[in-house]
Amino acid sequence: MSQKTYFISDNSRTSIALTASARQAFREDSIVVTMYYVGQGETIVISRRNRAILVDGGSGAETSSNDALGQALAGRLSPGSLRAILASHPHQDHTNFYHALVTQNANRFEAGAVYFDNGTPRANSSWQRLQDWQPHLPFRRESVLDQPAKDPLDRIPGLYAGADAHLLRSTTSATSSGQQAYWSVFLLLRFRKAWMLFTGDAYKSYENLLLPRLQALTQRAHLLKVTHHGSSDGTSPQLVASLRPAISIASTDLDPSHRLEADVRASLSSTEIYATYEPGLSHPKRDIIVRTDGRVRTRDGVKGILFEVATRKPALV
Repeated sequence: MSQKTYFISDNSRTSIALTASARQAFREDSIVVTMYYVGQGETIVISRRNRAILVDGGSGAETSSNDALGQALAGRLSPGSLRAILASHPHQDHTNFYHALVTQNANRFEAGAVYFDNGTPRANSSWQRLQDWQPHLPFRRESVLDQPAKDPLDRIPGLYAGADAHLLRSTTSATSSGQQAYWSVFLLLRFRKAWMLFTGDAYKSYENLLLPRLQALTQRAHLLKVTHHGSSDGTSPQLVASLRPAISIASTDLDPSHRLEADVRASLSSTEIYATYEPGLSHPKRDIIVRTDGRVRTRDGVKGILFEVATRKPALV
């Protein structure tokens, strides 16, 4: 496993070293974002102590291999720890793990858990499929619609002390159900003074539609989950320039539809970029683990927040 610790201020990002005791104290107090390498898909677990959110969860279209991956994911979750699933949009490479979770691992969910989706017709079909698999689902459904008045609300109550989870979805000029699938739900997560944005799959125009609502909540997203696996369709330069991420993470693979494109890398050049598949490395497949305690510290008279980013051999595949 390799790791770096960054001190992120308003105007800079510096790699620093912590003593063993300081690192342990930091980790014990941190929220943890784990982006798993799952091939052609996306799976993110956000956790702190014994409570977790699953943001998407799937890989490709082969349900048999996805059941095995879903089982492997469940094995890394404590019983009763899952507070919510956020199905940002109903594509198979983001939702194929749910079969194994609801049919064989319902004990992983906390009482009162919530399943969030984007409320489109395809999301309705996905919800019906879940009910066909398991009539007594271990969570209730809440669809995130285009409701700006709800933007300031903590949509996942009781998540972590010092945290707010804002779920946003806009309306586009889409005229077909295929386009509606890209009405991704965005998760803007605050933990103390650290802000993190998870964007699902979307187009640049969609990100720009949501940008004023995001800016009303925060002027900075320290961590950005790169949109649509690094496709040129997403990760708007306006979004990057406005929210000024310091670290970006992308769920990628070798195939052309899940690859971090050159223009996206260029728009993220001011950030530290991490991808789950990084060609050119001796071991290109990796999980990405990001930690922050969200606390403001002062170094050399400058205020900032610590983030630790580690990579490791994939744990699910």
